[in-house]
Amino acid sequence: MASQNDSSLRTTYRRIDHLGASRSGTALMWGQRVTSVALMILTVAFVFLVWSMVGKDYVAVRQIMSKPLPATIMLAYMLIGSYHMMLGIRVIIDDYVPGKHAREWAIVANILFCGAVAFLSTYAILRIGFV
Repeated sequence: MASQNDSSLRTTYRRIDHLGASRSGTALMWGQRVTSVALMILTVAFVFLVWSMVGKDYVAVRQIMSKPLPATIMLAYMLIGSYHMMLGIRVIIDDYVPGKHAREWAIVANILFCGAVAFLSTYAILRIGFV
């Protein structure tokens, strides 16, 4: 069986193994799985944290958010959630957006939108907690 690259000793299957249709499917899948497990744990802490702040005034919320642990939980939840959202939307774009150029622009828009969400949520959390 002749291949395109006769100097290669790898079989055709070995050259395409774990690449997927877009050559990055496995990495995206594992990224989604890891972030979803992290979000399951962080969601419990996030809900307890927000529940403890319900009904309190702004000064009390600032006092809670000025401590390192609540601010870290909130930041981790928002940053990992934004990254998980970016990965999920990327999979949808890869599957359903026709045309190479439209897909590339949609991926760029996805990255910019999720980056903006991460940046603005980080700014808001740090502003409430430390300013």
